[in-house]
Amino acid sequence: CAGYRRSLQRTEEGGPWDGRVSGPQQVYLDQLRDERNVSCVRVSLADKVHNARSTVNDLESEGAQTWQRFNSGPEDQLWWYGKLAETFTVHSLDGRADTARTAELCQLVTRMRELTPTLS
Repeated sequence: CAGYRRSLQRTEEGGPWDGRVSGPQQVYLDQLRDERNVSCVRVSLADKVHNARSTVNDLESEGAQTWQRFNSGPEDQLWWYGKLAETFTVHSLDGRADTARTAELCQLVTRMRELTPTLS
């Protein structure tokens, strides 16, 4: 778990988003994809669901200005959460991630997209 936690920490420290091809976001996704420790997968999923819930709540109450808090724009954030949802779906199908929590993350990503109409 610690290796991809460190890669995510580097992601959160700022700098340009280059997650679609390379960069710390992709490193994190690759490490998460390859993770076989159920506890690590589930802790990461719980963290991402919490973050997605918070983002959706903020989008519902504050609107598009919510995206200004991030180091990247809404398009990159939606890409990030979409890729996380895909990765956790695979883990869920293999029994490493909780199915209900994974479904919740997918629903939250859909809601983020709905609340960001310029990108829908």
